[in-house]
Amino acid sequence: MRWPFAALGVALFATIPLVALMDLLTGADLGFSPLYAAPVALIAWSFGRGAGLVAAIFSGAAWSGAGHLNHPDLPLAGAAWNDSVRLGGLVALAVLLSALRRSQDGLRAALAQRDEFLSILAHELRAPVAAIEIVATRLARTAGIAPEPRRALEQLLQESRDLRGLAEDVLSMARLEAGIENVEAELFDIRELVGELAERSDRISVVESELTPVHVRADRQQMRRALANILDNALKFSGEDDTVRIALRQTAARAEIEVADSGIGLAPGEAALLFAKYRRSDDALVRRKPGVGLGLYLSRLIVVANGGSIEATSPGKGQGTTVRMCIPVQHVIEVGRVPNARSDA
Repeated sequence: MRWPFAALGVALFATIPLVALMDLLTGADLGFSPLYAAPVALIAWSFGRGAGLVAAIFSGAAWSGAGHLNHPDLPLAGAAWNDSVRLGGLVALAVLLSALRRSQDGLRAALAQRDEFLSILAHELRAPVAAIEIVATRLARTAGIAPEPRRALEQLLQESRDLRGLAEDVLSMARLEAGIENVEAELFDIRELVGELAERSDRISVVESELTPVHVRADRQQMRRALANILDNALKFSGEDDTVRIALRQTAARAEIEVADSGIGLAPGEAALLFAKYRRSDDALVRRKPGVGLGLYLSRLIVVANGGSIEATSPGKGQGTTVRMCIPVQHVIEVGRVPNARSDA
């Protein structure tokens, strides 16, 4: 991203003598024109402090030279003051912007190291968590266990499943961000996926669905995870007696899946941040719920990787949230059938 800025900075840098000449010939006193400072800013931001200081000295000299030629009668003290202020200001600008650039690069590197550490940690957690899950499952199925130990085993099993899901989410996120996650696209009826996920809870209700198959070409397992994350989030932040509603519609070009809840809702401006990485609301209820703010971010990565889009809307706090996921449809003509044919029977 810095090369376009660098090219513009170099181009403006070449215009500095022209600006100074215009100062001299026209007497227009363009000395306060940003054309003297803009090259310094862009070059310092793109190439670092050294190049920025060279640009600052050159710009300051041209600026001061034009000022001297335009105002030959200016007292020596005033001329020296103008020169020092101009040069000092440009040098300070170059140092400040190069320092900001280095800080930004350092922050990016730190974030990359954090994500790499989380990815490695998640990968290493999968094996022991899977072992715990297997042992807990076997013990929970053992006959003769008292109710209290059985409940403890069931809780251990659920916690291990949640931890395994978190590890899988972190790994998928890292691969999708790096562009190395394989999207194994296949043709499938997304109605079946919606119905399958709706059966996970009696609080999920399919309120509207297409009567005919809705074929999409996408990675079915990834889409299942994306939709499951959306549903889990809706259930988590709705009341125990509230119903989460799913609507599936098909247009000429896409399948639209809406997940609507009547939960805590979103304040104005929060909808745009709902899919941000590690982002959790400051709402006290949200803070009491488990989670690290990855589910919806991962859903967005998956949907975009499969050629779709996702958005959220809410009337306001306490009025629920609707998440709309759109996936391009794949039109399929069944053999032996003529589209739009009418029957006279």
